[in-house]
Amino acid sequence: MPNLKTNRREKFIWDKYINMGYSGITKGYPDFCFYNDKEVLFIEVKRKQKRPSVKMGLSRHQREMISIFKRLGLNVRVEYVE
Repeated sequence: MPNLKTNRREKFIWDKYINMGYSGITKGYPDFCFYNDKEVLFIEVKRKQKRPSVKMGLSRHQREMISIFKRLGLNVRVEYVE
């Protein structure tokens, strides 16, 4: 289990799904979830960078989570704001 402060219920659920063969991730979720009757958008907000990098300001966990969401066909965007 990730190094988190969890209660026994959370640990029970974590262990249950890991033992069923699932992988788990607890960090890196997008900042916002917007939805209407037709779609769901997940938005990660980052500060606009003067010199863009390969990572684009995203942590390892955020890159992993975005990859998981996109593999599942979910709409994830990173919005860069000054």
